[in-house]
Amino acid sequence: MSFVEWAEFHIHPHVTEAQLVLAAQTMQTRFLSLQPGYRSRQLLALGPEHYADLVFWQDAEAASKAMEAARTTPACRDYFGLLSVVRPIGLGTPIWEDRPVHAAHPGIGGLEFSLFTLVPGATEHSLAQAASQMARGLYDHEPGFIEHMVVRNSTGLYADVVLASDAERARDLCGKWGQGPFAPACQDYLALIEPDSVRLEFWSRVA
Repeated sequence: MSFVEWAEFHIHPHVTEAQLVLAAQTMQTRFLSLQPGYRSRQLLALGPEHYADLVFWQDAEAASKAMEAARTTPACRDYFGLLSVVRPIGLGTPIWEDRPVHAAHPGIGGLEFSLFTLVPGATEHSLAQAASQMARGLYDHEPGFIEHMVVRNSTGLYADVVLASDAERARDLCGKWGQGPFAPACQDYLALIEPDSVRLEFWSRVA
């Protein structure tokens, strides 16, 4: 996976989650799954009427072409008509990605998504090394852990993403960091992150 699309939105007051899921599934079968470069997608629930689409693409070109084609596709327009965008769609390139050597997992049911910026002078090379050290020390071989990645958008904003079997398991995995003093495996990673910039959220998959 080399390109990530993140779209956060609210559904309109008259729309139910069941209607959203049905429209999402229709868009999936009639449009997304047919697009060159499409890899996978998660529809996530943050809270009441608050959701996000997380889509993985082969590259930026595939994502851009699909977004352009979506404007004139009926299944996409029907889906978009149910929601209002919370913030502009985020597009990012993973700078670090870790997959455990587990046997088959039960499927992605939840995730942790944390936005942050780096402290002055920090480099992406150092960030990737620290993220690798943290994941090996805290996540690898843990039940319910599926994948960890760090992605960056064009404005210098980063996101730490943990994919897990469910949102509660994602919360448990992140709880391994501790509350201070923090676990040794994550201290180098934390030292590169601007503390006041962190926005931590846990999401549940709905489709």
